[in-house]
Amino acid sequence: MKRTALIITFIAGLFTSPLSMADNKIITIHNKGLYPEGIGYDPQTKHFYVSSVARGEIWQVDQNGKSVLFAKNDKFASTIGLHIDDKNDRLLICVSDPGVGEKSSKATIGKLAGLAVYDLNTKKEIAFYNLASTNDKKGHFANDVSIDEKGNSYITDSFSPIIYKVNKQGKISILANYPELQVKQGKFGLNGIVYHPDGFLIVAHYDSGKLYKIDLDNPSNIKEILLKKQTKSWKPTGLDGLLLLKNETLIAVNNDSSGRKNGNFILRLTSHDNWDSASVNGVMPSSNTFPTTLTNSGDKVFVLHAKLHALFSKQPAEKTFEIEQVSFTKVD
Repeated sequence: MKRTALIITFIAGLFTSPLSMADNKIITIHNKGLYPEGIGYDPQTKHFYVSSVARGEIWQVDQNGKSVLFAKNDKFASTIGLHIDDKNDRLLICVSDPGVGEKSSKATIGKLAGLAVYDLNTKKEIAFYNLASTNDKKGHFANDVSIDEKGNSYITDSFSPIIYKVNKQGKISILANYPELQVKQGKFGLNGIVYHPDGFLIVAHYDSGKLYKIDLDNPSNIKEILLKKQTKSWKPTGLDGLLLLKNETLIAVNNDSSGRKNGNFILRLTSHDNWDSASVNGVMPSSNTFPTTLTNSGDKVFVLHAKLHALFSKQPAEKTFEIEQVSFTKVD
């Protein structure tokens, strides 16, 4: 059932919003200590949804930046990447514990990997899948999720080199395990993930700054995507969130908690060989705001400035977080 009633409820506010997406303005979220990592956009309600590394919650954000609590579960230490499945009125969100959440505990730090599914109409939790149960001897961190046209979910694990699959009936399996992509304790490996309609996944590997292509018909077949036209100034070193546009364009976020010059930026990549290789043809520099993930409304792309470096370094709690429309400078 589609949410036509909600659309009617919100439409008046959309016409009066001073932060209309057409204005290319930054949407500021005033929510002290939220530290959102994941973001999604609901085309029906015209609202954003964001996660919370610090509080393990899900928040809804309107065009003015006003945030309203959508859902919470006291067992969730941190919520990370999320995906809006607007065709099925579902919100999928990764649940983990990097050790900086208000509800972090020895039992879950570096061990929690879950996928929670919510009904966008009722805000009720439909299901929770304990992904870590498939391989409980390793460290775990469910980072990002994407879905295919059949409703199957694919989830990356940053502490184990695993991609999980949860089918629409709720069956959990390990799609593939890539020991060659394992990272040292304390580092992040597999990160952002997107599904391509031609039957493969594109995943980011944070620690190496590399992209990989995974054939779903043969998941053990993983190939590095050759990046062409890289520049010394904008070399990927910490690839995070990904967003696929029109099948031949991929937007990727790079972040660096050190604050070094040119460490935080958004890249536009294009491919003409079905993602065996890709060329960098656009860049958007970012200040030291730890941009993480992306979402879009039509051809408008938005990046989330999560400021996670402040959370992990135990600085005073940030009071605001930004959703910024992306504008690229062409790379010659």
